Amino acid sequence: LDEAIKARALFFSIASHELKTPLTSLMLQQKILELEVTESGSMEQIKNFLQKQKEQLVKINRIVEHILDESRIK
Repeated sequence: LDEAIKARALFFSIASHELKTPLTSLMLQQKILELEVTESGSMEQIKNFLQKQKEQLVKINRIVEHILDESRIK
């Protein structure tokens, strides 16, 4: 049982860290795009898309944080 718990913790730790790297990159890229979007009417759709993308990235990031927290529970 102890080995199974350790294996589970290792899996969660590795999975979390592997997912965290690309998520961080995506979040930074999204923020750069958001800052570059102007207030012109044609950009409104892009701004809406970026906001939805940001919301989803935040949700994914929150899930990864929960997985990482689980991996730390002993």
